[in-house]
This record gives sequence, C-alpha cells and structure tokens, in this order.
Amino acid sequence: MVWLDTRSIEEAGEIETQVGQQTFCRDTGMPTLSPSPAVSTLLWLVKHQLALFDQARLAFVCRRM
Repeated sequence: MVWLDTRSIEEAGEIETQVGQQTFCRDTGMPTLSPSPAVSTLLWLVKHQLALFDQARLAFVCRRM
C-alpha cells in the first residue's frame, strides 16, 4: 500500500475519536489526520487483511526534512 491509498478513512476517524486531533498532531508532528498516514493504514490492514499484516516485516513512514 502506498501513501495515497484512502481505504483507511474510517480507521482515521476512529483514531481521531479515540486520540483527538490535537494529541495526534502533537505526538506525530503531522498537521492533520487523514486516511494516508501509516497508522490508519496499518489499522485497516489489521481489520481487513490480517493475514497480510501478519506477514509484514516492516512498516515505515518517510518524513520530509
């Protein structure tokens, strides 16, 4: 999955409800919570493709410097 995949839009909403936008922004440095951050994509994988998630060895996010 690549950064522009938006299948995790519901999961992004769940994260925002549980964590809050301000906390998410403060802790990650990302200005908004959208379906493209790795955290919502990983949650989507756990919920919809658990076998694929279990096979993953690495997940990373490249930050702009």
